[in-house]
Amino acid sequence: MPASDKHGDAATMTAESENLDASEYQKLLEMYDESMRNLTEGEIVLGKVIGITSNSVIVDVGYKSEGLVPIEEFTDRDGRITVEVGEEVDVLLEKTEDMEGHVLLSRAKAQRMRRWTEVERAFKEGRIIKGRITDRIKGGLTVDVGLRAFLPGSLVDIKPVKNLESLRGQELEFKVISLDRRRNNIVLSRKAVLETELVKKKAETLKRLEEGARLKGVVKNITDYGVFIDLGGIDGLLHITDISWGRVNHPSEHFSVGAES
Repeated sequence: MPASDKHGDAATMTAESENLDASEYQKLLEMYDESMRNLTEGEIVLGKVIGITSNSVIVDVGYKSEGLVPIEEFTDRDGRITVEVGEEVDVLLEKTEDMEGHVLLSRAKAQRMRRWTEVERAFKEGRIIKGRITDRIKGGLTVDVGLRAFLPGSLVDIKPVKNLESLRGQELEFKVISLDRRRNNIVLSRKAVLETELVKKKAETLKRLEEGARLKGVVKNITDYGVFIDLGGIDGLLHITDISWGRVNHPSEHFSVGAES
C-alpha cells in the first residue's frame, strides 16, 4: 500500500474518532443541561448523604456540586447526629449555587413544606391529626403538629376546663378547623374529636340499652335525690330510693364522683 494511502486512512480514522468523541461529548452536555433544568430553587428533592463535617451535612442531589445542610438540622435535643452517610433524605433546594459554588439545601424547610401539605389534606378530608400541647397562651394553647398550631380554650373539651396548664405536654388528637398558609396560621379543635367519639359511644350504648340490662358506668354527679351515671355517652339517673334496701341519708354515703359502678 502506498505511503499516501496509509496517511489518508490514518487521517480518516482520526477524523472519525474526533467526530465520535465530539458526538459523545455533546450528548453528555445535553444530559448535564437536562439535569440542571430539572433542579429548581424552592423545590423539594431527594438527596444522598455523602459526608458529615463539624458544621454541615454534605448531600448529593445530582447537581454539578454537592449541597450543604446546616448540621443543626440533623441534630436532636441531646446534640446527637440523626443521619448517617449513605442515607437518603428530602431537602429543599434553597439556592443552586452560593459564593463558593455549593448548593444550599434545607432539610427543616423541606419537612415543613411536606407537613403543611399533610395538614392541608387532613383539613380538606376532615381527618384527625395528632399533636402535643406545648404552651399556655392568651385565649388557649399552642400545639405542635409538626407545625405550630393554636387550640382555642373554648375548643379544648366538651365541658369547660378550669386548668388549661395541666394539659401541657399531653399528646392528643385534633381536627383542623381552619388554616391559612400565607399567614402561617392553623386552628385546631379537640372538642370536635370528643363530640364525634361521644356520638359513637351513644350509638353503641343504645344498642345495649334495654329493660333489665346490666350496664357499667362512671359516676358523673351526685345530688340530694340521686346519682347521675355516664353509661357511655348517655347519662342515667340512679334515684336515692333505688341505691340500697336500707335507708340512705345521702347518695354520697355510697358513691363518689369518678367512681365506676
